[in-house]
Amino acid sequence: MEVKLLEGSDKVFKFSIKGEDYTIGNLLQEFILKDQRVVGAGFTISHPLTKELVFTVFFKRKTSPKTARKIVMENINKVVEYLDNLNKKVSKALGSGNDGG
Repeated sequence: MEVKLLEGSDKVFKFSIKGEDYTIGNLLQEFILKDQRVVGAGFTISHPLTKELVFTVFFKRKTSPKTARKIVMENINKVVEYLDNLNKKVSKALGSGNDGG
């Protein structure tokens, strides 16, 4: 996975993630759109075989690239917490033993 900053202006923050597809894009978009500081967020994938998504976040107010990066990282951490919690609940519900089938 490779992440690259493409644009960091006062209201738009755009970055690419190589090696990822709709799965992570949809999850990240869902969390970022819940953020009160964000007016819109979305991603494009030029072709499914390239496995590179370009993610764009639009902010309600002028936002420095440093602050934009912080907001995106806060939401990525929320995704990680959500998945960790899901993992714990699934493990608990299904049991931790491996019965082979």
